[in-house]
Amino acid sequence: MHVYIYDGYLGNHKYAKILAKIETRLTDLGLNGKICRLGVIKNYQDLIQGEIRRGAKTLIAVGNDETLNKVINSLSGSDIPVGLIPLDKEKNTIASHLGIDEGIAACDVLSARRLAKIDLAVANSTYFLTEASISGEGTIVDLDKNYTIESPNSAVIKIINLALSEETNNFAMTSPNDGQLELYIENGITNGLLKKKAVSKSLFTADKFYIKNEKESLLLDNCALISPPVEIRVLKDALTLIVGKKRGF
Repeated sequence: MHVYIYDGYLGNHKYAKILAKIETRLTDLGLNGKICRLGVIKNYQDLIQGEIRRGAKTLIAVGNDETLNKVINSLSGSDIPVGLIPLDKEKNTIASHLGIDEGIAACDVLSARRLAKIDLAVANSTYFLTEASISGEGTIVDLDKNYTIESPNSAVIKIINLALSEETNNFAMTSPNDGQLELYIENGITNGLLKKKAVSKSLFTADKFYIKNEKESLLLDNCALISPPVEIRVLKDALTLIVGKKRGF
């Protein structure tokens, strides 16, 4: 049974027309199933875990990056496949990396059912699929507690499982299938009388990192915040995703 997890913001009337079209297309494809709507007063983890216990075979996040992050964090160790129907271009940065177009086109990706087993990252007890990012100001990174890195305040630090930026990925060559995470540090440097700005990039690879910062928070999957100290580690082949043929990995 397919279970569709509608995010709360889709209750806005402006989404009614596109949702009706999506539901019609899913029915035509034989993919209709149960719809669960996340409201502001609902415990989304209890709701999703309840559907898994009742026999859900596939979970589909309908919404944006945050919706997908909520579903992933509700699996409780289940290897049930997870799909995505993205709605809202501004807050959907993950979909394109999974080869999934917005709206009705995503229904055809679900129908093709290409499954990919990929790594999942976990920050303390919170899971994320793509990146954890934090400002360099006050941040200390330990690699397996054997090697410590303190970056310039102007730097941006990312712990990457699946890179969201093509530019970052071209430098880091990240893969969500290698059982490793990449520590990517980018620092803007201003030199000379003409204030010419250059960019310094550094890369380290490990399966575990420790992040310390007394003021700044980590941003996971571009949507969820968590306060250090944080241990970030990788779980090999921990997530099964429905992806498109144009996926970026």
